[in-house]
Amino acid sequence: MNEMRKARSWVVAAAPVLCAIAAVAFALGCSSSQGKTLITGKAWIDAPLQPGECRRLALEAARRDAYAQMLDVVRKETGGDQQTIGDQMAHSSYVASRVRRAIQQSPIHETKFSNDGTAVVVVEMDMNQIRQTAFQAQNELR
Repeated sequence: MNEMRKARSWVVAAAPVLCAIAAVAFALGCSSSQGKTLITGKAWIDAPLQPGECRRLALEAARRDAYAQMLDVVRKETGGDQQTIGDQMAHSSYVASRVRRAIQQSPIHETKFSNDGTAVVVVEMDMNQIRQTAFQAQNELR
């Protein structure tokens, strides 16, 4: 019984690491409607975990995948002073943190989880709002 508790506590403690290792990001998924872009994050967890824990980790990994894809898109966008937002983020950690926060505050449009460990999270990205956040952060530094 004591060995089971040790094994279980190890799995729970190592869950974020397992999530990072076992999560497999699929293809970039984007679609636009009404000035907003839907970004699809996907992940698959293949680890010996309880079903609820597997679901939680898979959905978290899929959400992080969507945010990473959003960050890639945002970095290529042009902000103020004809610089890309990525350039602004590279020059200022303040701008970078504000842009990341704006991305993380994007509303989740849809979540799906399959019993095979596959999760899909669709996040709604408002590029105008994120661009405005980067512009305001840049102006606050002046």
